[in-house]
Amino acid sequence: MNQQQKRRIKMRKPFIIFSQSRSGSTLLRRLLDSHSQIHCEGEVLTITDGYLKNNFGQKVARLFSIPFLYRRKWPVLDSVYGATLFIYHGRYIAKNIQWLQRLGWKIIYLERNDIVNQAFSNIIAMRTRHFHTEIGEEEPKERHFVPEDKFIHVIKNRLRWHAREKKILNSIPFKQIYYERDLGNPQNRERFLPELFEFLSVEPEKVDVNLRKTYSLPYSQIIENYDSLMTRLKNDGFTELY
Repeated sequence: MNQQQKRRIKMRKPFIIFSQSRSGSTLLRRLLDSHSQIHCEGEVLTITDGYLKNNFGQKVARLFSIPFLYRRKWPVLDSVYGATLFIYHGRYIAKNIQWLQRLGWKIIYLERNDIVNQAFSNIIAMRTRHFHTEIGEEEPKERHFVPEDKFIHVIKNRLRWHAREKKILNSIPFKQIYYERDLGNPQNRERFLPELFEFLSVEPEKVDVNLRKTYSLPYSQIIENYDSLMTRLKNDGFTELY
């Protein structure tokens, strides 16, 4: 082992993927976890991802998030440990992210620019319980009608969460990743990942996952009332999203 490799190992620190649902966090986590020197977990503060067994356990984990993360990190000796936290994973998420950074954890901020598509993805996933499409798996073909008030409610929530994320990260260093620019396109992903591995102080490797876009068709062909939703978006003043 040469001096450069020794320095790189010494610089290795745990990390957090800070994001929202339907932003590509599963894709990013699985890509990182497939690297031989990285152990990356999903939404560790949730029951739905299987890390916690009941509501009481979730409440305790969210109350004592930092000790909980260190306990999960402890058995991972030979790899860089990472976990995924969302903006709505507990009332203390802002302080947790800021304190983790002060304690030496690296912060990866994964953001989706297209909030309209993110909202559609969220609504359909919650309705169908179909969250991801594996390579070789047939994607659902049905079309969906989305109530206008529901759509606007989800848009407002997403904008509020994005604003809160920016406020949390305002005073700390982090690595920015945009889903559309860096992850959504396989060619862009291949160019970007070495930069991310450098940030995590691990050697670049070719990594891949058995995931593809949840829906190959644009949402304008999946949402029955797409045009009326776009009109409502414009009429409600969200012209920057139209």
